[in-house]
Amino acid sequence: MNKRRLTPSLFKRKIRKLHDACESQNSYEFGSVKISSKFDTGNIIDVKQVSERNFIMTTVSDGEPFKKTNSKAWYHFSITGFETVPEDEQWKFIPEDIRFDRNDTVSLIQFRYQFDCSSTSVVHFCYSFPFGYEDVCKQMGELQERLKDHESIYFLRELAGYSLERRKIELITITDHSQKTEEREPFIRRLFPSCKNRKTCKRGFIFSKPTIFFSSRVHPGEVAASFVLNGILEILTDPDNEYGKLLRKNFVFKIIPLLNPDGVYRGYYRQDTMGNNLNRFYKDPKYEEQPSIYFAKQIINQLNKTSKLVLYIDLHAHASRKGCFMFGNSLNIIHQQVENMALPKVISLNSIDFDFSQCSFAEANMKVKDKSTGLARDGCGRVAIWNDTGIPNSYTLECHYTIGLKNNTLTDIVDVKTGEIVQKAEDDKEQTDPNLVMAGTKENPYTVESFMQIGKAVCVGILDYYELNTSSRIPSSEFRSMKNIRLEMRKLIEERKRIAQINEKNAYNRLYYGGNNKRKDSSSRKADALPPLSGIPNQKCDEILFRNNFNSYPEMKNKTTLSSKVLLNDILITPDVNIPVRNAFRGSSSVMKKRKRNKKLNINPPKIPELKSPVITPTHSDIEEIMKQYQDLPKAVKLKMKRKTSKSLIKKSTVKAALGKKMFYTKAVLRKKSSKPKRQI
Repeated sequence: MNKRRLTPSLFKRKIRKLHDACESQNSYEFGSVKISSKFDTGNIIDVKQVSERNFIMTTVSDGEPFKKTNSKAWYHFSITGFETVPEDEQWKFIPEDIRFDRNDTVSLIQFRYQFDCSSTSVVHFCYSFPFGYEDVCKQMGELQERLKDHESIYFLRELAGYSLERRKIELITITDHSQKTEEREPFIRRLFPSCKNRKTCKRGFIFSKPTIFFSSRVHPGEVAASFVLNGILEILTDPDNEYGKLLRKNFVFKIIPLLNPDGVYRGYYRQDTMGNNLNRFYKDPKYEEQPSIYFAKQIINQLNKTSKLVLYIDLHAHASRKGCFMFGNSLNIIHQQVENMALPKVISLNSIDFDFSQCSFAEANMKVKDKSTGLARDGCGRVAIWNDTGIPNSYTLECHYTIGLKNNTLTDIVDVKTGEIVQKAEDDKEQTDPNLVMAGTKENPYTVESFMQIGKAVCVGILDYYELNTSSRIPSSEFRSMKNIRLEMRKLIEERKRIAQINEKNAYNRLYYGGNNKRKDSSSRKADALPPLSGIPNQKCDEILFRNNFNSYPEMKNKTTLSSKVLLNDILITPDVNIPVRNAFRGSSSVMKKRKRNKKLNINPPKIPELKSPVITPTHSDIEEIMKQYQDLPKAVKLKMKRKTSKSLIKKSTVKAALGKKMFYTKAVLRKKSSKPKRQI
């Protein structure tokens, strides 16, 4: 039976029909009780009444009816028919215990809420503090009206384009009127519907100062991102705020407040209308399928050409990792990696909620694939923007939905020029609370104000990072200056690289010279893999021990009798490092004896390529190739490469027969017997 082909025009018509018909927005009545999700961000598809006061509700999965996904965590509904006390006219966490149950087919969340009596009051229940599409449109409209023709703030609201369901995707520009040129921003094909062609297009003015780009809500359920952005907007749009004045004077801010307006309106958790994770399509977005990502990518590329793009931050929320933190990229050039790590460190000095120890700059986070879709993270915003623009400061900022540890102790705000105290740490009412547990194991719940404070700390951190702040906490901190912060980050990077070098060297020696490579049980293994590169040194790194002696690391000599805790496979997740040639294959005297023994079998280490510099860089692909070739070796040769296997256990005829077959000779592990040239007469 032939199916009708879904052409682009038919696809668009089907999508537009869904604009006013959302399966997630419904209404149900049970006597005097009315349960509804017919509003922005609402998500309930079915309600069943078990008893007078017990109801079972089902949410819509992201992407229905086009694609059924496993993402259906977001819920938002209202109940009418019960009275609430006046103090409850704001969002609060449910005080009763919440139960979570999960089996192979469904996940169940169960909670209780006690109403007083029947009434016409409306009570809303939601996964997190909601902030919908209509809220954002209203907020931007109010800012536009308030800052229209403002003498000190340049505010521009542009319609970049429309989503699949014809909802607005807006671009906000904020700066001051300094360094304004007479040139207009260029025409971009398929963007900005008000610009019909290049001749009649009149966009905003071009400024001769660097640009900072913020984006938010690519995952619709991550509402914490909107509140962080609201904290940023509060500083940038306040004409009397000193931080805001400095930021507007030195930078141009480009902001896309909603990257997934359809998902936000429909009450989705992670995907868009088509069931796609938009944060995996930055590498090559399609205008017809991922219009918002296409718009963002085109705008960023154009900004990188016309003005200097210096910072990119994509705002998110996290469900499993607690606290507020950043994901950054793993950069090979050390001074770029120092700059990459310095900004999150500075932000942590201005916020008790931002946890630098949770920040990750591991290479694995740039390449890992999603289990459900198989899409790699090289298509996410921070990685794709870094690949396209080359800016080291490209981040994903994450905040947990509900709780986090308070790890930072704030210091006094000091005048940078005079050294006088402008504000004492205890006078910061927004971040000091006697009920908070600092640097302990007790986690403190987040509020909307907590998320907004993170946004404000980002603004202050940007000024500190570029050394533009006139009133800073850095002079009163343990670092005293940005120079010392950068030196601290360099020490951290070098320490991590040193540990990675030891692991790489140990992995090669175990591969070439043999050893006990059998993986232990998870119960008996304490620390197998090197921890990912994060904000602070991991104390467990000093406990990584090895069986081999390394003359290049004298501090390891007294620890060579213990077995290794780092396995062969762990090298595949460590960053690429530079290893000096003189230390690359150097070992103890016992290792040299094994070399002589292996030389008889013509078993040689991989050839080192001749480079102009005295440094070689083994990559992951090289290690994987060597491991693969090792597995393909004859069993007899493998036994010969085992340390604890004596020569008497292997028959000479077996080894000779194995070495006689040319098919087992490889470039990386085995080398052919070189035949002597015939003597010329």
